[in-house]
Amino acid sequence: MGPLSEAQLTLACYGTAIVLNLIITVYGFIVAKHLGGEGVFAKTASFTSWAALAFAVYNGAAAMLPPESLATAGIEIVGTGLLAAATYQLYTLVKG
Repeated sequence: MGPLSEAQLTLACYGTAIVLNLIITVYGFIVAKHLGGEGVFAKTASFTSWAALAFAVYNGAAAMLPPESLATAGIEIVGTGLLAAATYQLYTLVKG
């Protein structure tokens, strides 16, 4: 068995990113549910879960679509917005 091709390595990277993002998604939703879905930490976990899910979708789309695709850019923007919301939730905890 020879070395992996560039295409195989690229798909492996996207596949790994999808799996990791799905693990974060599941874990975050479990944490949010355990916390009762209320409060800063539960909201942060929920937003983080949704962001990880968006990035998993992004990685799946990026593996199949051309790099300049507007669809992947749109999904990435959604994920970034969800991470910004999660960060804001934590900010509200310390703003005093």
